[in-house]
Amino acid sequence: MRLLHNMGPLRLVAPPHVGQEVEEKLETWAIARGLDPNLARQMWEQNYQGSIRFIDPGSFSIAEPRVVALSRRDADDVPSAQLAILLGRKALSEDRDLFDNGLATGAPWLEIVFAAGYVAVGETIQAGATGAIGVSAQGGIQTIRSVHALSLTPDGRQVLTVAAIVLLVVLGAVLLLREVHEPSRRQIDAAATTAVEALKHASQVAIGGYFKADFNRRTGEATLATGVVATSQPVSLTQIAARSLAVAPNPISSIELARHCKHQPIPADGLIELRRVLRTLPAFVEATPDCWQLGSDLK
Repeated sequence: MRLLHNMGPLRLVAPPHVGQEVEEKLETWAIARGLDPNLARQMWEQNYQGSIRFIDPGSFSIAEPRVVALSRRDADDVPSAQLAILLGRKALSEDRDLFDNGLATGAPWLEIVFAAGYVAVGETIQAGATGAIGVSAQGGIQTIRSVHALSLTPDGRQVLTVAAIVLLVVLGAVLLLREVHEPSRRQIDAAATTAVEALKHASQVAIGGYFKADFNRRTGEATLATGVVATSQPVSLTQIAARSLAVAPNPISSIELARHCKHQPIPADGLIELRRVLRTLPAFVEATPDCWQLGSDLK
């Protein structure tokens, strides 16, 4: 989950009360299960707290039948229900009250996380195949992870650069040796023939890996579709804006958001209405003047 979040395919969001309850109950929860409360808090603070975007849904969809029904069973779950409807995604939760109202995934929530990973890997490998790069499914994701991790630091980028230079130097030396030395030419040609046969086998493995990754991607997409919140009402401007901001890596201006929402230039009165919506719901946070994000860090 954290890897997918750091790479971008998965965004972690929650109502503010969830973060507050973790802060209040984490120690008791850990002790009751025989776990080290200090380690549990360390993991929460270092690995999760800063990654989750906490979104206050305010009064959004408070009169929606499912929210009304839920408020009668467990009022504490109402913000989670509102957020699920706002974003159109079921909560990754086994909470029975949310699940019975079609607003949580139930026990298979982990499958949704894995499905997001399958889709991300499948799309990455598909892009590589389009660029004539053949990789197996497992080897591909490991390579992507390793290269991505290296490229994030100056030292890592230097390693990648040196590796590329060494590869070019070795290749140049082999080609030069083949041109000037007859025994070496015969030895290199024999090695090349062996290498070609190995590449034929490797390509078969890579093709098999590609089809497996593509199958996993399609299966993942079908699984992700089960996490969509069903609705009989047209999606509102509030929901469109929330869902657009939910996937935006950084705050964006209302003008840029309007273009993204409508997929075309928006009329002036439409921009005025969008700005009114953004200023009405606490879920929308104005990070800088007229630049918006969905939710904020835990205060």
